[in-house]
Amino acid sequence: MPGMAVRNPRSKPPRGDVRAAERYRRLPAGVHGLDPQTVKQDQRERLQSALIELIDEKGYQAVRIIDLARLARVSQPTFYGLYRDKEELFIAAYDRVAGKTASTIMAAYDRRAPGHERLRAAVRTFAELAAAEPQAMSLYLLGAFGAGPKVLEHRRRRLERLEAHIRASRDRSAPASASDLTVEFILGGIREVAASRLRQGRAFPGSPTSSRRGRPPIPASRRRAWPSGRQSAGRRRARHLRRPPSARCAPRAGCRAVAATCPDL
Repeated sequence: MPGMAVRNPRSKPPRGDVRAAERYRRLPAGVHGLDPQTVKQDQRERLQSALIELIDEKGYQAVRIIDLARLARVSQPTFYGLYRDKEELFIAAYDRVAGKTASTIMAAYDRRAPGHERLRAAVRTFAELAAAEPQAMSLYLLGAFGAGPKVLEHRRRRLERLEAHIRASRDRSAPASASDLTVEFILGGIREVAASRLRQGRAFPGSPTSSRRGRPPIPASRRRAWPSGRQSAGRRRARHLRRPPSARCAPRAGCRAVAATCPDL
């Protein structure tokens, strides 16, 4: 049409770039009157979201600062003005996901009902959260591996904190030992089932991808393995002891507890 500029089809950005631009839309540039802290918080959240997305795509070790800055639509100097390094960003992103996960689960668990109904509600809520935000749950359950001992220790403390909150809210009418064991089995089973689904690319019931093929399994090159391909008894024992109490229970028993609580998970 006359007077209308014709766009060169070759100049059209790839579809993935368009979607990324929509997800990581920047605040207005120049003189906008926004509080500087609001701008910094927006940049932090974009960087955390970018880290979650990139770790899910290619693993922690392969993520570079330049990749994060590009996806989050910030400059590298801006990144270093907000975070010291990738590890500090990871811990911030992990705390964001862990905080939301804990508050969501506890909101479902902290209600007046028999203990088995409260646990069922907590399991169901976790499954719904994992279905709605699989990348965030992948970070919560799997993303810390390969990120170094400091991050793994931070992850352990956050998981133990959630377990302690659930244990503190347990049904007081039930024996403490039995209730604590149930909590450990349920939480261990939740993580076992969810982590298995995430590793294999299988969707959770109710997720948008539950009726079609999920993401492909994590490539073998991203899985950590012992040099010999097998763990010695001593290493297995040491790894077992480093886990939070809820992760030390027998995975099969935990999975059976989850299956009994939510058969369709």
